[in-house]
Order: sequence, then C-alpha cells, then structure tokens
Amino acid sequence: MRGGIRQQVLWATGVIVLGIFVLLVSITLILGRYQLFALGERNVRERVEASAARAAFATLVGAEDPSTARTLIGELAATEGVQAAALVADGRTLARSGREIRALDICRFDDVSGASARTTVRTIAHLWCVSSPVFRRDADALCTRVDCVLGRLDVAQSTASVERVVSNLAGWMLLLGGTLLTLAFAALWRVSGAISGPLIGIADVMRRFTSGERGARAREAGPTEARTIGHVYNQLIDAQEAQARDLERQVEERTRQWREASAAAQEAARYKSTFMAHVSHEMKTPLHIIHSHASEVVSELEFIEGADVAKARLGVIVRESEELTTRVLQILELARGEAGGTQLSFEPVALAALAARVREKAEALARENENTVQLSADDGQVICDVDKTLQIIMNLVANACRFTRQGVVSVTLSREESVFIIEVTDTGCGIPAHAQQQVWEEFRQVGDDMRVGGFGLGLAIVRHYVEAMGGDSELTSEPGKGTRVTVRLPAEGTRSPHP
Repeated sequence: MRGGIRQQVLWATGVIVLGIFVLLVSITLILGRYQLFALGERNVRERVEASAARAAFATLVGAEDPSTARTLIGELAATEGVQAAALVADGRTLARSGREIRALDICRFDDVSGASARTTVRTIAHLWCVSSPVFRRDADALCTRVDCVLGRLDVAQSTASVERVVSNLAGWMLLLGGTLLTLAFAALWRVSGAISGPLIGIADVMRRFTSGERGARAREAGPTEARTIGHVYNQLIDAQEAQARDLERQVEERTRQWREASAAAQEAARYKSTFMAHVSHEMKTPLHIIHSHASEVVSELEFIEGADVAKARLGVIVRESEELTTRVLQILELARGEAGGTQLSFEPVALAALAARVREKAEALARENENTVQLSADDGQVICDVDKTLQIIMNLVANACRFTRQGVVSVTLSREESVFIIEVTDTGCGIPAHAQQQVWEEFRQVGDDMRVGGFGLGLAIVRHYVEAMGGDSELTSEPGKGTRVTVRLPAEGTRSPHP
C-alpha cells in the first residue's frame, strides 16, 4: 500500500476500528432485538392470559347473550397494538373484532387444538399470534385442567412497537458509533501526525543533506522510536562528516607529499640528464683525441718494419675507443631526448636505398660472430627521419648479431598501405618470457649468462625513437630458437604527440 506513514496508520487503524464497530453494532442489535421481542412476547402472553381469565363468564353465556362476549372482545381489540381478537367456544366464534380482521386468518388459529390447556404464541408476518385457553371456575377457583377448557381467546398482536424500538436503538447506536468513530479518527490523525511528523522531518533533512546542505540535522522529537532514529541519524552524519574531513586531510597530505616527491623526481631527472649530458660530452672529446692519435700512429707504423706488436696493441686501442665512443653517443642521445625531446627531420627515402646503407654495416657486424645477413626490401618509399631510422635498424641488427653465433640475421623493410614495417629476426639464444619486457628498459640486460658487453641501451634507444616518430614495437622470442623484433612506423612521417 502506497502513501505516507500517516495515511497508512489511518487506513490500517480505521479499517480495524470500523470492523470492530460494525461487529459490535451488529451483535448489539441482534441481541437487543432478540431480548426486546422476547420481552414483548411475554407481555402479550400475560395480557392475553389475563383477558382469557375474565372471559369464562362471557363464554358460558355467549350462546344466549353474545353481547357480553362482544364487549370483552371490543375492549381487548381497542388495546394498543392489537390488530384483531376473537372468542371461540365449541368450534363456534362467539365474538370477533379488531382493526385488521384478516389478521386472524393470517394467524391460522384453526391449526391450534381447541382442547389444549396451554397458551401458544407464534410470530407470523409482523404479528404475534396468541391463543390462550378459557377455563371455568370451580368453587371460586380457576380450573386449569384440559376438561375445564370452555373455549379459546385468539389475539393477533402487532410487533410494530418492538420494531420501532429496535429501529430507534439502531439509529441511536449508529449516531453514537459515528460520533465515536469520528472522534477516534480525529485522535488517530493527531497520533499519526505525532508519529509521522518527526519521520517526515528526518526525511526532509536527508533530502537537504544530499542536496548539499551539510549542516542539516534531524530534530530529536516525537515518540521514543522517532527520537532514537533522529539521534542515530545525527550521529551517523556527524561520523560521516568527521570521516570526510579526515579523508580530506589525508588527501591534502598525500597530494602535498606527491607534489614534493614529483618535484624531487623531476629535479633528480633533470640533474641526471644534465649530468649524463655533461659527462658524455666531456668523455666524447678525449675519446675522439685518443682515437685520432691512435689511428695516425697505426698509419705511420705501416712503413716501419717489426712494428706488428705495436700495431696490434694500437688496433685494440682504436677498436675499444670506437666502442666506448658508441656507448658515450648512446648516453648522450638518451640524455638529449630526456632534456629537450628528440628533434626529427623527415624526408622521403626509397626502401631499397635504405637497405643498401644497412647492408654494409650489418655485414661488418655479422662477421664478428660468423653470422650471415639476409636483407630484403620493397620497391616503395617512405617518409621518415633517415638517421633515426637507420639507428633503429642498426641497433636491432647489432643486438641480433651480438646474441647469435654462426647463425642467420634477417632484415626486412616493407610498406603496407600507411605503415612502414621493420622486421629483424635472428636464430640466436632467444629471450626468456619473463625478461622480454625488461630488455626495453635503460641499462637492463637479460642475465649474467647472456651479458656480452654494452650498457643495455640499444633497445631503449629504439623504443625512444619509435615512440618519438609515433610508432610501436613488438618482440617475440623463444629461448634456444631466436628472436623477432617488429617495428611499425607511420609511412608518411607522422610525429608522435608525445615525443
């Protein structure tokens, strides 16, 4: 049932009260009517029996002098409520009178035995049909034996007086009941208001609180239960407010700590980039000098006999200085990218021309571990930063040649619609599954058993350049069977929005 608690209380209580009222009125009317009719029947019986006691003389002389019987019947018929009366002796009606003579026919007094010594009362069609025996007197005493019956006095008495009393009783009961019911509903209205008012107030406070009025609190009034609900609600809101304030303080503290940590991390990254750039630059100059002078000495030793040992040692110096220069350049490139982003210069280039530039360097790298290089390229062209693209390819080839011995390193350059695909595959030792994401990080190598030199910056630079040019990379590998690295770049030179 829908509606507020007030309507529900009124509806439920009203139905109960109305049902009880109807039940009580019905029982009262039924019992009252029964009692009133029983009382009326007894009065009629007594009055008719009293009249029958006086009718003995009129019955004895009725055959010779019917006037006495008519006088008696006339007096009885004039009594209030009597519809008709008759005096019967030996099957012959001595006198008959009344307002409604036909009422005697309705009562069917002929069905009552004339020899009966008892008074019979029947109720037929709003009539009391009373038939009382008339007894003779013996020695001034009334004889009530059957053989003393002289005749019968038949009376048809209306029940209208009792029915009026019953009707009036019902009317007064309905009036009184309606008044009491109205008063009961008025009292219920006030009681339900006292119960529902505080609850409605609490609901209103809840709506105000959810709409943003954080200071709204319930009024602790009304019945004990309503006061308890209001008190518990206020405690809940206070606890929630305290928790919200505590949470805000924690958020502010965490935000402050995060900002401080972020600032510190940014400052550390800036110092790191600056330090790496300075160190790389400072290392690059002496390495270049060492390499230049060692190369000149090697050239001059070509004309001196017996200088093979010196030439070999100087060759080691030249080779190692070249390797160290490569590492310094890698660090310098990463530092430059972190400090100010990678500068890109896009230009069109044919894939065949790009492959030709790759072949010479790749074959030189492959000879170190007796590997074979297989190179294939499509006939089309792409727009890219050629230097960065070459460095991506050569870093991938260098890694493949470094971890492959007496195997095959394949390089494929192709274009599929708007995508430039670089694929480098080797038959080397492979990379375990748990380490395939780590190899893309700076200064990370797979494991001690697979370290073959370098700083672990090759794939980090590849990822850096690929992301700068708006591409993506994918690595698949199986230990003992080799590795495949696929790089996809925009074929039209689109730059990444986040270099």
